[in-house]
Amino acid sequence: MKTLINVILLLTSYSAFAGGNHFHPVKVITCPSNECTPEQIKGVVPKAIVALAKYEKIDPSWGSKEIEEVKEEPFAKGIEWKVTLVDRDSDKDVTKQKRRYVFITLSGLVVGSNDSGK
Repeated sequence: MKTLINVILLLTSYSAFAGGNHFHPVKVITCPSNECTPEQIKGVVPKAIVALAKYEKIDPSWGSKEIEEVKEEPFAKGIEWKVTLVDRDSDKDVTKQKRRYVFITLSGLVVGSNDSGK
């Protein structure tokens, strides 16, 4: 009986852990001395989008969108590369076009994506 209770507890406690859709940072580039250039970051954006899409953190269609900007930006956990993607087909008004942001650490880990840039 004790074994049965332990098995039930083990199976039900599994839901307390991160599920299969939990994203962990993925290494997409290794640069000398952790000093990647904007061009190197641009080159790995498709790989970053594939990694994020696998965990449903970005729609894979963003892989075909234009990279509008790549820049280093300070965040709470340190400086990261912020890649701005723009969907030029979403609206004729440039100010209303959809944008998506991909974040890559200076050491080359893709850590997330959102539509706020923050």
